[in-house]
Amino acid sequence: MGDISSKKYSGYKSFQYLEPGVDYKDIELTKEIGRVDQYQVPLTESEEKRVAELYRKCIVISLHDHAFCLPADLTQLSEWSREGRTNTAYEGFSVSCMDAIFDNLMDGFAFITSKASWH
Repeated sequence: MGDISSKKYSGYKSFQYLEPGVDYKDIELTKEIGRVDQYQVPLTESEEKRVAELYRKCIVISLHDHAFCLPADLTQLSEWSREGRTNTAYEGFSVSCMDAIFDNLMDGFAFITSKASWH
């Protein structure tokens, strides 16, 4: 169930069915993998085996996460948020131990929910 090696990721990107620059402003986003140095919690051999067993047997769910990609240039954060196109980090999620996320969406800085809400 939760085994990372069994995950399947097709390469899907948020809004790939839209045309960047036409349907929304194309703003470069942060890398999903390799953006920051990885840190591995040191575990004993028996702890490693237990973790592997839990991933194999259990579904791992995050009850509060922000699974979106921010702009590479954070000075564009307001402009990006106003586009209303929150890109989910599917690639990054695919290499995590998590199987599901209850996303906290744009809590705290969502400036728009629709570019044409009254039309």
